[in-house]
Amino acid sequence: MKLKFLNTAFAGLILSLSCLVSTANAGLILEDSTVVDTSGQTYSQIFDVTGFENYTNLVFTVNARGDYGITELGEIIDFSIDDTFFGEFSLDTVGVDSYVGPTGWDDFDYIIDFSFTISDVDWNTLANDSQVNVQWNNSSRVGTNPAFYVSYTLSGTPSEPSVVDPKPVPAPTTLVIFALGMIGLASRRFKKQS
Repeated sequence: MKLKFLNTAFAGLILSLSCLVSTANAGLILEDSTVVDTSGQTYSQIFDVTGFENYTNLVFTVNARGDYGITELGEIIDFSIDDTFFGEFSLDTVGVDSYVGPTGWDDFDYIIDFSFTISDVDWNTLANDSQVNVQWNNSSRVGTNPAFYVSYTLSGTPSEPSVVDPKPVPAPTTLVIFALGMIGLASRRFKKQS
């Protein structure tokens, strides 16, 4: 009986302490999706990143559908943030996953997925004014279709608590419930011994 009581008490203690530990999870910083409705479309959007300035491990992920077939033919999309260039991408760019779109036009309709990282040093420079301007440009060879789009997300890991993404703090009631449970188990044990 004594061993069972100690095991229960130990398990309760571990569960209570786990409430105090917070692990950093990747957090979404910004996202957008835009229809490609113009050949050679240019896009620019300013985002408020207040509270995200100290994030690290930043990954910019893109899912785009359009005429992104061959780099040599100029069927590309390029990305910049605050005029910092991060690259040109199309079907044949290394690291781009792609497949033919639902219409089956294998020489025109591609869905491409790719991502690029933003170094902590670059992010500190880009986010120092709490705003970033995300820009992408389709080359003039990239056509238009009502089904074509460009979607992207930027995510990262908080390096310290921030106003936007605070770390959870256990409620005092959690510790009170644990303490009451321990008192109940102890009183039950002493009651049986009497």
